[in-house]
Amino acid sequence: MKYVIEYDIAAIVITLTIVFSFFRKKSISTRLTRAFTIITTMHLLSSILDLVTVYTIENPHSVPVWFNYILNMVFFTCLNGVAIAFFNTILFVIEEKKRKTEKFRRLTIIPFIMEVILIFSTPFTKGVFYFDSDCIYHHGNLYNLLYVFTLFYLVLSLVIIIKEYIFLSKSQIITISFYSVAMFITVFIQSVFPKLLLINFISAISLLLVYLSLENPANYTDRETGLFNRRAFLIIANQKINSGKTFRIIGFQIHGLKYLNETIGLVRKSQLLQNISDLLISDCGKNPLYRLSESKIAVILNDDEKKEHEIIENIKNTFSTSFKIDDTNINLGVRLTTLICPEYARDVDDAIDLIESMLKNLSDKENGTTVPADRDLLEKITREHTIAVILKTALKNKEFFVVYQPIYCVEKNEYTTAEALVRLKHKDFGFIRPDEFIPIAERCGLILEIGEFVFKSVCEFILTEKIWEKGIEYIHVNLSVIQCMQEKLHQQLFRIMDEYALDYKYINLEVTETSAIASSEILKSNMVKLIEKNVNFSLDDFGTGFSNMSTLVEYPFQTIKLDKSIIDSAFRDEKARIILINTIKMVKELNMNIVAEGVETEEQARDLKEMGCDYIQGYYYSKPIPQAEFLELLK
Repeated sequence: MKYVIEYDIAAIVITLTIVFSFFRKKSISTRLTRAFTIITTMHLLSSILDLVTVYTIENPHSVPVWFNYILNMVFFTCLNGVAIAFFNTILFVIEEKKRKTEKFRRLTIIPFIMEVILIFSTPFTKGVFYFDSDCIYHHGNLYNLLYVFTLFYLVLSLVIIIKEYIFLSKSQIITISFYSVAMFITVFIQSVFPKLLLINFISAISLLLVYLSLENPANYTDRETGLFNRRAFLIIANQKINSGKTFRIIGFQIHGLKYLNETIGLVRKSQLLQNISDLLISDCGKNPLYRLSESKIAVILNDDEKKEHEIIENIKNTFSTSFKIDDTNINLGVRLTTLICPEYARDVDDAIDLIESMLKNLSDKENGTTVPADRDLLEKITREHTIAVILKTALKNKEFFVVYQPIYCVEKNEYTTAEALVRLKHKDFGFIRPDEFIPIAERCGLILEIGEFVFKSVCEFILTEKIWEKGIEYIHVNLSVIQCMQEKLHQQLFRIMDEYALDYKYINLEVTETSAIASSEILKSNMVKLIEKNVNFSLDDFGTGFSNMSTLVEYPFQTIKLDKSIIDSAFRDEKARIILINTIKMVKELNMNIVAEGVETEEQARDLKEMGCDYIQGYYYSKPIPQAEFLELLK
């Protein structure tokens, strides 16, 4: 029986197709891409050498014996090396998330080293193969041991995916399982029919699946600009930080992009972005660019201050003149920041947070402004991360608590309402101010849980203490911007109040003007449904925005809370006092109640009463106090 070479030819065609597709696309250099490059190269060499050695074996007198030995030793090394290369590719996929396989990976290379020693000692031992005196090729006594080594890595691959399946996607698990099982069957078939050259063909099919599911360069490329994307930045920056070597990041933001859709259209904008990308690639030389968001781009380079300065000057020069699209000149600005890692960033999250925060702070600076990373900002970001962790723990361990600030009723000359305020005290950080932890809770997605905790606490307090018997008509509860954006907010609040069998009239929901603008129609819909059931609404922080009049008209608020800033201004400046007096008069004519916030002196309290305020809230009467103290105060 002659060698069946058609399968090898098919394997070469498939592998060359993968190589062409893989290398024509720009890809980042990660351990995974390097492993894939190695496995592809070894497989292509294995397939080609399989054909070459078939010819040299069948025509032994056409080449020297020593050369035949070299060809076959290299062939067997590549053929059996594909199995360990594939196995290492799996480990690199897992390492992206687990990062605990380095030592294990080093141990698993030992069988392959033994295999290589066995192959390259074969001219002396005749263990794997040999050529007799007539130059005829024969398998040695240890030939089948090569199949054992291959099967070892196949079984190990299956064990790994069973043990570490949580670190792999469904498509990855299918690909690895297919390769392992298919190769296991193929190795058995070829051991029985050694001239049926199936291994490289099945391996090529598996390699194609690997390419599609494990390693696709398109996953790391920004489609609009052709630059590397945010995912690529996270991987490369993380690898460099983990290496411990110092490197630099230049982050910059292009200003003016968000208006281009309306001014030049989507097609011409894409063309402009491509032109800018080409210029930036030229500016940065061999240093890759990463598009972090629509307008933010980063460059990673070695610890070379001179090169960093050169790239910055190139980028500034690029944006010092206008860009021309057809007959239109487009002027765009750029602001830059620089970051040294790992000195300023312990991990990739710190790096990207610091870059984005620095660029945000530079948004109002002049074109070309370049500022190095700020240590104070880094400390702020670090503290935010710490507080985010504290918030999650506090929710889990029920460490939040609610305090109440009494609100004085001018007409009844007593406390008739109060505002519920959430507080947090940490064993190490002490009291963490709400104006610090609430924005962080909004950014990390915890504000809805905190809001639900506060609302439940208030409902329980109202019902347990029967506050209506103590003269309290209702409790003010603040709604966050995120809560106001929830379409089913009314359902959630009704559900909680119904759990406590609470009369809806005991709740007054406070909404800031920012929340109203952000949630608009959704908020209006929720307000209507809640007001129908006697829930009250207040507009909080009135006097701090720019569209207060339209807000009063559009939303069915029953109470307006004057912000402390407008009250303080009125007691310092006569013009501000006139504005305050007329604002109160206008609100009263709209049949709305008025609460004056932040009142701290007897003079302020007296004058605000005379101006017509219905309620007064502030430290002059009481600071926010715990539930027990609030009840004692009411007595």
